[in-house]
Amino acid sequence: MPENPELSVVVPIYGQFDLERAKISIQSMLSQQDVSHEVIVSEQGENPRFSKIKGIKHIFEYHKPKSDLSDFNPGNVRNKAISQATGEFVYTNDADIVFLQQDYLARCVDEMKESPKSVFYRPFMRRLPIGEFSQFKTLVQKFGITEALQFLNLEQKYLATLSRRVRKMRVFEKDSVYHKIFTAFEEDFQRYVSDEGNK
Repeated sequence: MPENPELSVVVPIYGQFDLERAKISIQSMLSQQDVSHEVIVSEQGENPRFSKIKGIKHIFEYHKPKSDLSDFNPGNVRNKAISQATGEFVYTNDADIVFLQQDYLARCVDEMKESPKSVFYRPFMRRLPIGEFSQFKTLVQKFGITEALQFLNLEQKYLATLSRRVRKMRVFEKDSVYHKIFTAFEEDFQRYVSDEGNK
């Protein structure tokens, strides 16, 4: 890890978040090129699970959540990591995000240097169907994160898949202070709206 990084990448994690997805996400962050950066994982839960990943700073806070995680405070976990950041800039990220371009963080730093009073929020994202995660994990283990990304099919706008199967998706756009886009697979959307508890 660099002594004086340009960028601190902050990753909040809580409870029993899928460790395998988080490890691949962290590999993606660590493989970023042309930028001096550190990765800080701020974890909240009953036991630390990320302390042995090489190349990251790890912060752990004990917390026994309620069964529905309603008492979890993501801002608190994120802010603990930000307080440990040593980079000139901070990029907050989720533990299931993989960067498609190896220079993504370098380009973010360049943008922030050009517009120092700006705040960037939620870049365009694609979803990998959870049913394809095991296959993607195998590709990462066999070839490394950079090569594994080359296997993804990006033909559908909001989807990254390892097959050419077309998936019907619902796209929800909302304008508030900024433009938000949420997506759901059609089958998940139908399951959600058919549940009377969600009305």
